[in-house]
Amino acid sequence: MESNYYSDYIVVAPVAFGVVDLLKSRLLFSSKMAKEMLGYSNQEISELMRNDFKEFIHEDDMAQHAAYFEKLKKSKLGDIVESTHRLKAKSGAYVWVHIKDKVVEVTEEGVASKFVFAAQDVSKVKQLEAQLKEQMFRLSEISHRNAHDLKAPISSVLELLDLMEREKSKGNTNEVLLHYLRVTLEKLEKVIDTISGITEPT
Repeated sequence: MESNYYSDYIVVAPVAFGVVDLLKSRLLFSSKMAKEMLGYSNQEISELMRNDFKEFIHEDDMAQHAAYFEKLKKSKLGDIVESTHRLKAKSGAYVWVHIKDKVVEVTEEGVASKFVFAAQDVSKVKQLEAQLKEQMFRLSEISHRNAHDLKAPISSVLELLDLMEREKSKGNTNEVLLHYLRVTLEKLEKVIDTISGITEPT
């Protein structure tokens, strides 16, 4: 009875599962989610594996994937290896996938021969990560660029207010000072609007 539950878990889990024969470069089993995530059949995945994943991995991730796969092949029984890279779905779109592998069989010489994997689509997480990095870069850029622009109007306002206080004590009103105060405040408002525009969520 319990064995049936395990197969049910695999069907409903939001994570793809599978078993790979490293020596034969063959996908022995993959869950329904694995097929839905990328759209390939087990046979098509095995064919891609035999071709060293050249048409499967994003070109910018090839070096990272090669290092990860080499590490996996050299792993000992029970070792776990993780990696995150872009895989090309059958539709042609790239999917960010976090993969966690565990070596479950080794040869007599101790070479990894089979591993099980769990893979999760993390494309939305990567998208949010990219947006966050962009926002942080823009905030850093605006803070450096506008530090002087923001401080200068504030200093001018304080100086003008101080001058107006002195003139007021003499009983004088100065329209020129009021004009410069207004212009300075308008500049300050523009700088603040620029910062607000950058920090607002898109």
